[in-house]
Amino acid sequence: MGEKKALGPRASAREAAAQATAAAQATARDRTPSRVRWVRTMADRIPTKWASMIGVGLFLAATASFGGLNSVAAPETSQVEVGEHVVTSNLDMAVDSAYLSDRVENGSSADKENGERVLAVRMRITNLFPEARTMRASTGLQGTRIVGGPDKTPEFSRPGETTQGVLALQPGVSDEIILSWTVNASDYSAGDQVRIALSDPQTYRGQFLDDDLHWFEGGTSAVVTATLEDLGEGDPW
Repeated sequence: MGEKKALGPRASAREAAAQATAAAQATARDRTPSRVRWVRTMADRIPTKWASMIGVGLFLAATASFGGLNSVAAPETSQVEVGEHVVTSNLDMAVDSAYLSDRVENGSSADKENGERVLAVRMRITNLFPEARTMRASTGLQGTRIVGGPDKTPEFSRPGETTQGVLALQPGVSDEIILSWTVNASDYSAGDQVRIALSDPQTYRGQFLDDDLHWFEGGTSAVVTATLEDLGEGDPW
């Protein structure tokens, strides 16, 4: 067997320093409160999907304490007319017309025998967000309503389209969209003025354990006043 070589002064100093560092780390671990160690362990075990839901919940709870999403996103509501542009952080919108009809292709329909009509709003919309987005979701105008009218999500369609499909807005592209609702025929007539509360979809980045991009209904971006026309049985194209 070979003889062990004696460690020199420098080697002995490095070994002593390493032992001191290990002892300090062990002492720090021992001094860490058990509650802190438990929290760290449980946090490591939380699935990513649960973490995302927790982050969303914390955001909504914090927002509610300041009066809710609507009051934060839309402290003032613009009053505009037909043809005026409403520009938000991610949409450029203008209402072209509002009308009564018996049906809208790929949109709402009415049962005239039961006293129903369709109230439709024709709009021009440009998606200012850098990604495509669907209208039938929180990314679109699902919160738009006729003031005093049906409190339900409108149907969305494009003029002249005869096939049902996903209605998506492409970034930077101006598009014509029709929003429609089934209403009681006795509630609306040609010449009536209606007020259209345009929704204001907004985004936020998750906090805590969730850094994904989320969409939420940010309230009313503007209220548009329009005079109803009656277009009879069909669509206006």
